[in-house]
Amino acid sequence: MEIRNSKFEIANIRGHRSPVVDRQVVRVLRGVFICVSILLLFWTGSVEPASFTIRKLVAAGEDAPQGGTFTQFDPVANTGAVLFDALVKKGEPFHGIYLARGSSLSRVVAIGDPSPLGGDFTELSSAALNRRGKVAFLGSTVGGVPQAIYVTGGANLKKVVAVNDATPGGGVLREISHVTLNNADAVAFVARVEHGKAPRALFLASAGVVKKVVGAGDPTSVGGRFGEFMNLSINSQGKMAFEGRVYGGSAPSGIFVSTKSGVRKVVAVSDPSPIGGTFKDLALPILNDHGDVLFWASLEGAKVPAGLFLASGGVTKKMAARGDPLPDGGRLSFIGLSYSFNRSGIVAFEAAITGVEASAGIFLAQEGRVTPIVRVGDPTPLGGRFANLTAPEVGPDGTVAFAGGVEGGQAASGLFLAVPSGK
Repeated sequence: MEIRNSKFEIANIRGHRSPVVDRQVVRVLRGVFICVSILLLFWTGSVEPASFTIRKLVAAGEDAPQGGTFTQFDPVANTGAVLFDALVKKGEPFHGIYLARGSSLSRVVAIGDPSPLGGDFTELSSAALNRRGKVAFLGSTVGGVPQAIYVTGGANLKKVVAVNDATPGGGVLREISHVTLNNADAVAFVARVEHGKAPRALFLASAGVVKKVVGAGDPTSVGGRFGEFMNLSINSQGKMAFEGRVYGGSAPSGIFVSTKSGVRKVVAVSDPSPIGGTFKDLALPILNDHGDVLFWASLEGAKVPAGLFLASGGVTKKMAARGDPLPDGGRLSFIGLSYSFNRSGIVAFEAAITGVEASAGIFLAQEGRVTPIVRVGDPTPLGGRFANLTAPEVGPDGTVAFAGGVEGGQAASGLFLAVPSGK
């Protein structure tokens, strides 16, 4: 995938005008989605995707690097290598971040590992991977610096910034969130600032220098002033897309892009949608290296309630929406907050479907077409059939990593890679 915001952290539900969801809520939503999938699983026959080969990367019950066995998976990035979050059983289950590169697996960091700043890690979030193989993440510890952003460098972890560091313009960093990484090793993040000019700001750390990009209280292009920042995405040129809450403007929230020349609006609540009605809620922008922004939106006054949209070159178009027909039957009935986007403009997303025996699947959207990759009920490389599917991550080569539960196979779940024909 191109660099994107991590699934670890999809912010907080902030009220009816802005459906941004935190990690726990995403897992609950996925759980509901999975339960529905399982209830509708038991059918005879399946439609085997003709254009993709499904390969196993790792399965539940297999040995994890540095001890324990895998039990659950959640892919968070695909750059050719696949970065994933996993639960591992070794006495008490623990959470770790792992990297699958070809046939090899390695552990990046896990709960209980020592931090280079002292103490042991007690919480890990906001993992991100770039095409240079660097991994950034947000780590909390006991017995050392309470919270910091780390990046891998060879065999060692290096600090990017930490709580209590001084910020440009005065003040000190407090709560850090929404970490993301680009292919030039620049790290973007949001932090609460104490004793500074802005109580909350979006920052960029690059080549050892931290600068404020935009802060709470700064003016916006829709009037009023920024209050909150979340769901960052940064591309190779250092441009950033983010969701911003606005106070006193013509819209309560919107999606914005920050460039060297300033911060501009991409789309705001109440703007007209390309399929009728107006945008009601906006969430989870992803920015690719061409400057295109993919986002989820719900609609008001339109025939369809929600969908995925692409803003490119000043034009916004629909990529996929509830009710869209599928080429081999059925229709999309629900598109959730689990999707990814690559440099070529290919979107991989998870959706429920209706009108066919399969209840859900993972699909590609490109140039007005929606193509099935894999669906609940399809056979798996582990034997049996897929009982649920989640977290698609599309890579620059068009491969799609995803997690899946398995019914009747050699393992209960696994991490898989869908490979286009000819690769």
